[in-house]
Amino acid sequence: MANQFGFGGNNGDNDFLGNRFSKFYDWEVKEGEKTYSRNMFNLFIGLMLIWGFVIDIIICAALYNYMPQVVNNAPLMLGICIGGLVVMIIGIIINVKSDNPIVSFIGYTVCVIPMGIIVATIIYRYEVGSVVMIFLVTLIVSLIMTIIATAVPQFFRGIGRGLFIGLLISVIADCVLVFVFGQNLTVIDWVLAIIFCGYIGYDWVKAQDRPPTLDNAIDSACALYLDIVNLFVRLLEIFGKAKR
Repeated sequence: MANQFGFGGNNGDNDFLGNRFSKFYDWEVKEGEKTYSRNMFNLFIGLMLIWGFVIDIIICAALYNYMPQVVNNAPLMLGICIGGLVVMIIGIIINVKSDNPIVSFIGYTVCVIPMGIIVATIIYRYEVGSVVMIFLVTLIVSLIMTIIATAVPQFFRGIGRGLFIGLLISVIADCVLVFVFGQNLTVIDWVLAIIFCGYIGYDWVKAQDRPPTLDNAIDSACALYLDIVNLFVRLLEIFGKAKR
């Protein structure tokens, strides 16, 4: 008989986070699917996030010396952005649709690699020290958002639709300003930074509401990874020190 989330699993789920979140939902775990304690589940998420960040750091470091030729080539940059976006979507679909942890991990990695290449083209415009500082700030803000989301999960459960609408409007406005008027308003970066902060809390609560399986941990890490990287890019646009 299928285990009930929050009331069973191979290792139980009686820690603080498990009790705090499981009282809201009664999820079913598939027959034979191994569940873990909530703390172990969150550890898996953390390890997957580290995996994504390490890959991105390696990509950025490896491509750094090639960036002058890349960023000054408009057709190449367009190809990187469009091609990267397509590959990322494919990776996300693989990650979300699969119930197999190995396949989900492959999908997550497929999503991470093109994101790392796109980020490499962005951070090249900024001083290395500034990039490192903004990255650390991003990690701190992300941690704060997970703590807040843990304290008030019901609030974050109710803002998903608002976040999506706000993100859609902001992205459209940003594209129009950049490609039509040739302007980049800082206020849009601030709005998007706030939206991605909200998404970090939303996806964290969503992760805690799911059965604590390895596949769900990988899926949740993919969503949080995208939130954190997008927040990093926006904070870099706002506070980053551009090269002279």
